[in-house]
Amino acid sequence: MELQQARLLLEQKEKYLKELALTLSTHIQDLSQVNEKISSLENVIQLKEKKFKRKSAQLEQEIKDKEIILARIKGLEGLLGSSNDPSFHKRSKTFSKGKTDTTANYLEFYSKLKNQKEINPVVETPVKVEEEKKDVFEIEMGNTSAITEEEILQELRDLGLEKIVNKYN
Repeated sequence: MELQQARLLLEQKEKYLKELALTLSTHIQDLSQVNEKISSLENVIQLKEKKFKRKSAQLEQEIKDKEIILARIKGLEGLLGSSNDPSFHKRSKTFSKGKTDTTANYLEFYSKLKNQKEINPVVETPVKVEEEKKDVFEIEMGNTSAITEEEILQELRDLGLEKIVNKYN
């Protein structure tokens, strides 16, 4: 009888150990699947980080390019001073101080000025007044008397603003 009880107890423990082994095997499989998913996510994260770094570098380069374009546009603002019209000098100085600071406004201003010159010819002022205005203008903007309209438009085309230039031509 004791022998039968011992066998029964042994069979129960054996059955329990088999169930425990099966449960552990299932947990190990689950853990390996989780580990694979983690590895996959780590790879995705690394790819996203690389993509983010590339995009970040690309955006930084675009910002630098746009800053260069902005600097060139601001340089072009000084080229507007080739007129002998004293009121033009006043307007271009106002423009250069940033009161009208967009390319579209610049081109609109330039287009209006061009049309105004064609409709209303510039009235010559006395030489002395003209020289004073020119001196003040050259100090602020530099000598721009040799700059032509075509050079300004070409510079804008070089900046990639051809659509805007064509719109105002």
